[in-house]
Amino acid sequence: MAWLTRNDEVLAALGTDRAGLAGLGGDVQGALLLRGPTVVHTLRVPGPLDVAWCRAPGPLDGTRGRAPGPPDVAPRRAPPEELEVRRIATLVAHRVGRPCGRGTAVLVAEAGAFERWQLRVADRLEVRGG
Repeated sequence: MAWLTRNDEVLAALGTDRAGLAGLGGDVQGALLLRGPTVVHTLRVPGPLDVAWCRAPGPLDGTRGRAPGPPDVAPRRAPPEELEVRRIATLVAHRVGRPCGRGTAVLVAEAGAFERWQLRVADRLEVRGG
């Protein structure tokens, strides 16, 4: 299982299954992280959703701000994936959100979750585990 964290504080259990999007909007505790080209909508979701468009912080060369390690040495454990929140919105019923392009990710949670987590634009998040 993966966890969404900010400054070593666990915000939510994290899923990556697009089919789980229909389960959000009710009493679900957690969030979904959708990668790559995607569009989030509330056409078949039972309630409003909080949506955060994220990208990897730092240079866009794939290093996410870290120097690459030696190519012949495999790390024992993958470092946490880092994300920077670029935009936040709440999608109400029957709406379609802004498309997400390659190299970015969309964080989706039940409406009100981002307020409880005090999530803001420019926050640095980490995906740990899973």
